[in-house]
Amino acid sequence: MRCFNASDGIQTAHLLSRDACQILRSHCDARISKAPDSVDGAPAFQVQLDEKSLESLIGVDVVSCLWARCEVIQGELVEDKTGLVVRDIFLRRYTADTRPFIPFHCDHAMVTVNICLTEHGETDGDGALIGLHDKKIVEFKRVEGDGTAHTSTLLHGVARIEEGTRYTCIIFFANSAKDS
Repeated sequence: MRCFNASDGIQTAHLLSRDACQILRSHCDARISKAPDSVDGAPAFQVQLDEKSLESLIGVDVVSCLWARCEVIQGELVEDKTGLVVRDIFLRRYTADTRPFIPFHCDHAMVTVNICLTEHGETDGDGALIGLHDKKIVEFKRVEGDGTAHTSTLLHGVARIEEGTRYTCIIFFANSAKDS
């Protein structure tokens, strides 16, 4: 696994426990929406959350710890993290028959945190988070609970999934004064 650090504009860290990931997967399965995705207009297969609903699912202490960890990795990515606030939280499910991939795109957030919720992590190529980095396409191989944080300049997507199910929790952070 290639390790990334602040100079790459990408950070990885373990952010959620196995139990929290399982709770979020179950919630995603129970409340999935097929509304059009903002990236490509295909059915999103996602569930929108807010901070309070995330707290009710996995606990106030877990979310508080998550925000603290996110603040640390954001500090490594952006010099001025003053006023960074949660702008959007959603869970997403990928399968070969429903939402098999996400095309390359850049996010409209100062910092994106993408947490792998998949029970057995992400495997080579099959549904992996991918990004264009240093003029190459790279895979971000993560285990359950690992989060990848990056700035909005990273061109990224999700490779086509051929089998199994992939789950993620995406959190967009914006500067309250500039990006709201």
